[in-house]
Amino acid sequence: MRYHLAVAQSRSGDKSGARMNLQMALKSSQNFPERAAADKLYHELGN
Repeated sequence: MRYHLAVAQSRSGDKSGARMNLQMALKSSQNFPERAAADKLYHELGN
């Protein structure tokens, strides 16, 4: 769910919010189908 929220935030211009949600999703031990896409978007948004 955090991944989808992050995608929406990224598209709306909230890059810091998107990075925060992606970071939380990637840190979780839960595996999800979009993990590779989440990692890619996280790195595309930069530091």
